[in-house]
Parts: sequence; structure tokens; C-alpha cells
Amino acid sequence: DGIRDRDVTGVQTCALPISLPAESLASRLSYFLWSSLPDEPLLQTAVNGSLLDDQQLRTQTQRMLQDPRIAAFAREFFGQWLRYRDYPARDPVNAAAFKWYDDSLRAAMAEEPVQVFTQLLQQDRPLTELISGDTTLLNERLAQHYGGLLEQNYRRVRDAGQQQLASTGLTETQQQAAQLWLPVAGLREAGRGGLFGMAVVLAKNSAGDRTSPVKRGFWVVHKLLGEHIPPPPPNVAVLPAKETDTDGKTIRQLLALHTEDSKCARCHLRFDPIGLAMEGFDSIGRARSKDLAGRAIDNAVQLPTGEQARGVAEFSEYLAKHRRKDFTKTLARKLLGYATGRSLQ
Repeated sequence: DGIRDRDVTGVQTCALPISLPAESLASRLSYFLWSSLPDEPLLQTAVNGSLLDDQQLRTQTQRMLQDPRIAAFAREFFGQWLRYRDYPARDPVNAAAFKWYDDSLRAAMAEEPVQVFTQLLQQDRPLTELISGDTTLLNERLAQHYGGLLEQNYRRVRDAGQQQLASTGLTETQQQAAQLWLPVAGLREAGRGGLFGMAVVLAKNSAGDRTSPVKRGFWVVHKLLGEHIPPPPPNVAVLPAKETDTDGKTIRQLLALHTEDSKCARCHLRFDPIGLAMEGFDSIGRARSKDLAGRAIDNAVQLPTGEQARGVAEFSEYLAKHRRKDFTKTLARKLLGYATGRSLQ
């Protein structure tokens, strides 16, 4: 929180590089990647001064990336930037409305992005997989929650892994520990893809009892694409708290009425289509074909290119192709701000 969470509006560069004592560099590197104290190998390079050598700095960085403690970076940097770090303590879900939703599912939902981002860093995979990736990591509870193809793929990977582990002579407890989180492919075929199909993202940007295309779309354009969206004008009409309290209209129809006001349309046209493409998932990230009032879901949207996209999988392909520079620029700015612990101007 605090400085690291502030939005940045620009980058001011220095004309000359800034040199640091080796001990300070070791401390900054360790808190940057691990959110913790330097370990003994890193301290040794600081003591003998070799950490100031570019090659040694790269060597230590690569070593630290492969350490399990890099999960702290996935939790802190990505969690602060994408606003899921506080999910277990401050999720907006009305648990009473979803009997399936419990503490174990809440914890699994919050852990999924940490697992995915950690693997992405350690395997040096393209960061654009955040918006168009086809693979995630699931545990048993989250696989059950996603259901369908992803649950089937999880069980297939789990069963294959159990056979392989059984041949290694590991104890049953060790085998169970090794199977906690498993890589599962098929996100796009299941209608998901990248961040947009993660339950924690869908739930975090919902409205308790119902989905919120406005919150979901705003999160994408503001957090991922770096667009500045001004606050809404005063006395804006509020959507009903439940999908069953809409006088027969769908959320999509209510949003269309809302954007008839030109003052509202200026901003809503920038993010409503993204949020509507995510309507195939309920408030806790389950795939759905009908809303809570029993009406068929319409997740087809018009793209700025004039083409139509249906659902998260197709819309994420558009973002990866046409908004990639906006995403990478935003990521770089957020990363620099987090690394230095300062807001950027």
C-alpha cells in the first residue's frame, strides 16, 4: 500500500546512472524480489564487492528468480498493481448468496495468480500471457469450481503425475504435497484466457450479489492498459443490487439506457464492452449461460475494429494483438515505481 500503490503519471529519467554501495544494492534487490532480507550468497557478493559487476548482478538475479521466495514478488507487485492482494480479507462476495463459496475456495482463488505469475517468472515466459495465456495452475478445489474441461484436464494431469511420483519412492504425504498446484491447459477452449478468466479477478470486480460489467471493464482499461478514467458525474443512477431486481431488463440493457446520456457514454464506451464480454462468468467466477434471473447471457461485443468478439477468449485475443503496447508500457511503469518504492513523475 502507500507509495507503491499510487498511480503514476510519468517517468522522469536521470542524465547519469546512480551508483549504490554493494550492501545497499543487495538489500534493494532482495526486498524487490523477495520482500525480505538478503540471503547469505547475496550478502557475500555484497561484502566482496562483486555484486557491482554487471554479470554478477545478473547471475544473482537469475538465482533469486528460481528461489521459491520469488512468490513474494508475484504476491506483492502483481497483487498491488492488479488489486487482488487483499482479496482474502476484503472480497466483495455475498457468501450467503453462493453456498458453494467457502474459505477454502476463497484462499484458492487468491492463490491462483500467485502460482501463475511465479511460474511465468521462473520459466521466463512472455508477460503478454497475462492477457492471452492458455494455461493456469489449479488445485483440487479450484479445479472443481471451474468445472467442465478444466476440471477434466486437472484430473488428467494429476493422475499422470501420481503414477510418475509413485515410481520415485516418495511417501504419500510427499506425493500429496507435490500435487497441490498443477499446470492445466485449455483456458481458451473453456472460454477463459489469461487474467480475465481468473476467478479472483472476476469476483474482485463484481458487486456482491451480481456481476458488474462496469467494474470489470474499468479494471481492465485502468489497471492493465493504463487509461485515465475521470470520476463519474454527480447523481449518476445506480444499477440494482441484484440481477433479479431489474424490472425484467438485463444488466446489458440497463447499461445501454445508462449510456444514452452523453456525459456517461464518453467513458462507458471505453470499458463497458470489455465488462460485457466477461458476463459469461458469475460473481465468483463460475462459467454460466444464464443470469440469476434465468435470462440467457449475451457476451458478444463490438470491437473498435468493427469486428465482433464473443466472450473472454475472443476479446483477450483482440487486446493481445491491438493493445499490447499499452499493456507493456503500463506494466513497465508500475514495475519501475514498485522497484524504486516511489511514485513516478
